[in-house]
Amino acid sequence: GMSKEATLLVAKATELFASKLGSEVVTMAQMSNRRKLLPDDVVEVCSVKERFMFLKDDLQDLIHEQKEVQKEKENEKASSGGGSKSDKSGGGGKPTS
Repeated sequence: GMSKEATLLVAKATELFASKLGSEVVTMAQMSNRRKLLPDDVVEVCSVKERFMFLKDDLQDLIHEQKEVQKEKENEKASSGGGSKSDKSGGGGKPTS
């Protein structure tokens, strides 16, 4: 296995990488006058910042897969009656804001 020092070094490098990526994603959202971070913000950062470009293709694939899963869920919901008794959201029909 890896030595304790090597493990700590990898952990610290990962922490720094995540921090830098997170900061860039926050900046991207702020440029769009948003406080909410979106997956597309991460993809955008990885498309324009050279140091993160190695992630671009993987992130685009991940978002594509997530959209496909969401479509499948919507199709299942629509085919099961769409919000009938099988809807267990517990919302009680109240509008959300």
